[in-house]
Amino acid sequence: MHLALNCKDFTLGDQHYDFSALDREHVVEIKTVTPPTHTIDRYTINPCQALQAPKDVPEIDRCPDGTFVCKTSTNYKPDEKDRVIAVQAIGGSKDETPVITAPRASSEKEDLLWSVKGPTVDKTDYRCDVRLFCDKDVDAAKAEPKFVSMTNGILTLEWTSAAVCVQKRTDPEDPKKPEDKPSDDPEKNDPEPSSGGGGFFSTLFKIIGILLLVYFVVGAVYNYAVAGASGLDLIPHRYFWQELPYLCLEFVQFAYNSCSGRRRGGYSAV
Repeated sequence: MHLALNCKDFTLGDQHYDFSALDREHVVEIKTVTPPTHTIDRYTINPCQALQAPKDVPEIDRCPDGTFVCKTSTNYKPDEKDRVIAVQAIGGSKDETPVITAPRASSEKEDLLWSVKGPTVDKTDYRCDVRLFCDKDVDAAKAEPKFVSMTNGILTLEWTSAAVCVQKRTDPEDPKKPEDKPSDDPEKNDPEPSSGGGGFFSTLFKIIGILLLVYFVVGAVYNYAVAGASGLDLIPHRYFWQELPYLCLEFVQFAYNSCSGRRRGGYSAV
């Protein structure tokens, strides 16, 4: 069975990530000098899927299927062939796959925790914890994990990469549908200009409405403070506004008569 973590389309809360740039085998080496020999501990990890069994390595010298993190210790001695002296699965099995949790509240940097449990050997519970740090300036293709410690069966690594940064935020109403990520180009973020003159007339009516509102408020305050008016008398130029409907009606009637050739009153030429 092929065990894997969905690194391409990973969602955590309302944030969307794409860790696919990390989907390959990475090796962290720790060298210990013990004259006349030296030993290199190699921690091989793929955060997105179980490690592939190398065809040129005997089964006894590699971790079992389903392992995400494998430790191999190789001893070197001058003029002698190197030999594998220890192999240990640190994280992952057919029953254990990685989990990624949200940043810790006490963290000073924006980070995620990638963690996977391993087997229990001689009362030691193996596990691998990887703190993932976001840094947009670190090329994901070149970023590699760094060794922090190996204590009581727990391997701790740190990994800084642009691939760890949030790609998109998901729509709270539809978590499966990510919101579009803002473009770095300001012109692409600006809304498209509306076609036609609807925007101009809308702005014009808003300006006229604001001016009328200011006119009535200021006029009412003036009539109240200076003339001591109240009620309908607060309306500035009240009689003009009362006559305005009739003036408009007469204007419409005049325009209609002018267009239809009718005339009101007057005398006809003899």
